[in-house]
Amino acid sequence: MRHATWAVLCGAVICSALAFAAEPTEEDVFLPLMTGWRVKPAADKKELAETFCRVDFDDAAWPTADIKEAEGPYKDRYVFYRRAVDVPAAWQGKKIAVVFGGVDDDAVVYWNGQKVGAHKGYDSEFDCDVT
Repeated sequence: MRHATWAVLCGAVICSALAFAAEPTEEDVFLPLMTGWRVKPAADKKELAETFCRVDFDDAAWPTADIKEAEGPYKDRYVFYRRAVDVPAAWQGKKIAVVFGGVDDDAVVYWNGQKVGAHKGYDSEFDCDVT
């Protein structure tokens, strides 16, 4: 297994997230990513924007939350999300994408410290190639 850390800066709340290998087909294996997120609301993205995406960033003090389909309780303009993912060894050499069912307004997505995507728009699905 390959351990990966990814971080998402959102304007508000992630509606859903999945990782999958290859192009989506009936044979694909999906890895649900709706639980175990570290979450940190912030009034200003400058508070953490330069550091939270680093692999060695210490988020141990952040509360853990599960992502729900409905909007979360956060009132702050920015919400920082982090989650570690164990990528199955069988996915080695395959395309891996992270699919978001939607975010409230906008998101910037990082995988192992590297920016892999950004999205603007409420409640529309998007994906990021993290191969």
